[in-house]
Amino acid sequence: MNISMRRVRTVAAAVGIAAALAFSARTSVSRAEDVPMPKGGPQKVPAGTQPVDGAADLKTLDAKIKALRDEYHGKLDPLESQVKALRDQYDPQIAELQTQRKTVAEARKPPAIQDLDRREEADLLALGAKEKDELVSVRTKYLTERKAVEQKYDDQRKEALAQR
Repeated sequence: MNISMRRVRTVAAAVGIAAALAFSARTSVSRAEDVPMPKGGPQKVPAGTQPVDGAADLKTLDAKIKALRDEYHGKLDPLESQVKALRDQYDPQIAELQTQRKTVAEARKPPAIQDLDRREEADLLALGAKEKDELVSVRTKYLTERKAVEQKYDDQRKEALAQR
């Protein structure tokens, strides 16, 4: 495959621009233009008081959230399709060139250095496997603790509602 480094840089820049556009579309949706903000920022509602039409407020907010999400996805989905198409087109070519470069660089190394590189790679793979196993056990531990905390507060909520 004969692709110049200049073309690879151009392709990488195009992929970067497409990714930036997708990121920009994602962040621009966070603004809610149709929801006016009261002067001085959001107002705190005193504890224990609810607006009389609380259910209507929730329905209105739910509708606005859904509309904004629909608009967001309507703008984001075409951009993601463009980024995917660019990746599908250029990533295999770039990967092939990187593999060729690595092969040429490895062939230039002395045999002793090649042997050290192979041993280092094997040690790093073993360390990665060990890390993965330990991460699974840590995640399981915290998942169990998280469920216990959630259960504790669910029980307290039930008691608080029963006392009403």
